[in-house]
Amino acid sequence: MTVDRTIEYRYSDLFAGEKRMELLVVPALTVSVTPDIAIVPTAAPGPVPLRLRTVLRILAHSGGALSVDSASGVERVYIDFLSCP
Repeated sequence: MTVDRTIEYRYSDLFAGEKRMELLVVPALTVSVTPDIAIVPTAAPGPVPLRLRTVLRILAHSGGALSVDSASGVERVYIDFLSCP
């Protein structure tokens, strides 16, 4: 049996009465890369810049590895998310 139901957070306010809002579950960490798609010639003169944007929603120390596949192989970079500006 599966139940699909909206979960609400309820609390009372002294002046406004009972308040309700939908409870949303979000991942602790989201990562997006810009540009979404990059077409790079195999004879590119140098490195291709990528911008990595992270949103960390927890206060715990977190880190991770970013892997980028390219024609010349896979490059892996470790990122400490709390020390990033």
